Amino acid sequence: MIVSIIILILLGISFAIIFACAKASLAKKEKYPKVNCMDFTEEYGERMDLWENDAVLEYKVNNLAVQKGEETHYSGAMQCFCSHQKEQGIPND
Repeated sequence: MIVSIIILILLGISFAIIFACAKASLAKKEKYPKVNCMDFTEEYGERMDLWENDAVLEYKVNNLAVQKGEETHYSGAMQCFCSHQKEQGIPND
């Protein structure tokens, strides 16, 4: 009887841990969805100033949303811009 109760408690704790981890993982996946950066590279082409402006704007809008406790909507412009800069060996400023 006591063993059964202990097993149920341990199963409950395991479920709670798995649920919390899954929820955190899903939140990150929704915040930063997978994007195809080649689409951004092709779209912006040589217009790096426009891409940089869009990336900074995306960051500012979403940072403000986080501060207000609202949902974020990352389209990938910031993520892909930063990846592109890193690939090109351009330091972050």
